[in-house]
Amino acid sequence: MPKIIENLREKLVLEARHQVEELGYGALTIRSVAAACGVGVGTVYNYFPSKEAFIYGCYESYTSTFAKGVGEALATKYVEMLNGLQ
Repeated sequence: MPKIIENLREKLVLEARHQVEELGYGALTIRSVAAACGVGVGTVYNYFPSKEAFIYGCYESYTSTFAKGVGEALATKYVEMLNGLQ
């Protein structure tokens, strides 16, 4: 019976982001991400049909995190500005 890993897609993406930050894009391989997550290369391809799709998934995750942070910062500034008007 195959092992079930909760949120594996997210774990793969986060590991890839970590490896790019630590080692650079040129050192990123599907094999290294799979090994770090304790799965086989084929398992990664169950979630992403190609390396390009995998990289795009990582890019989406990064931009989503960035946009969320910007949105939170702007919301905080907006609330501060409104509080200053009272």
